[in-house]
Amino acid sequence: MNITIIEEEQNNNFFTNILGVIGTVMTTSIYTPQIYRSYKKKVVEISWLMLFLEMTSDIIWILYYYLNEIYYPILTGTCIFSFASTLCIMKIYYNRKLIQNP
Repeated sequence: MNITIIEEEQNNNFFTNILGVIGTVMTTSIYTPQIYRSYKKKVVEISWLMLFLEMTSDIIWILYYYLNEIYYPILTGTCIFSFASTLCIMKIYYNRKLIQNP
């Protein structure tokens, strides 16, 4: 095999890996401002339906990527699922607190 072709493949893999990491960080950072705002205000202003749909789609995508052996999106889906779960827990906790202390 030609050395130039090998070098091009390595450069493409490196570039693809960098794009995967950047995409993962950017996609998972979507929930960070919402979690911070919810923590500060002690109110989660996202509907249950949105959280349910997000978590369900994350599980489906994680399974899809796992079965097709595509690994970067599994990390992304897992992070997003954990952030959505955090918002669910916060929503339950803050709603319970409001009911107990009207």
